[in-house]
Amino acid sequence: VTLTVAASGAGLSYQWQYNSGSGWKKSNGIGAQTDTLTLTANADRSGYQYRCVVTDQFGSRVISGAATVTVELTLLWSPKSITASAGNTVNLRCTASGAGLSYQWQYNSGSGWKKSNGIGAQTELLTFTANANRSGYQYRCVVTDQYGNTVTSDAATVTVR
Repeated sequence: VTLTVAASGAGLSYQWQYNSGSGWKKSNGIGAQTDTLTLTANADRSGYQYRCVVTDQFGSRVISGAATVTVELTLLWSPKSITASAGNTVNLRCTASGAGLSYQWQYNSGSGWKKSNGIGAQTELLTFTANANRSGYQYRCVVTDQYGNTVTSDAATVTVR
């Protein structure tokens, strides 16, 4: 993420600041004392506000408007279809990036998607024992970020032999 401020005057100095919700603090990111601040998009910093304090050689200051950085919810890994022997453990993984993530696994036996209550049904990793009665079931994960945005993984089919 690159933030830039434009100012004119003699002998200008710059100091970028951020606010995570508890007041303004000096930034130490790349370019924090220049007209351009460069940040790595990080889900932990989603929602932070950034502004720049510009001071001229006479000590006069102006403060830029604040810009809010939001890191989007992105699906990184969907579960993959698998064939397992009855009684074996099945592990399905879903990974996403974003701020304040919550996970909810779902299954479909052919009559629509329902919430799973297996081990890890609200985590990145769903674990259950392969059961012949559930062969052909599909599983997917719905990921929600702290802003209410959702992304749904691809469906994976579990075949039990």
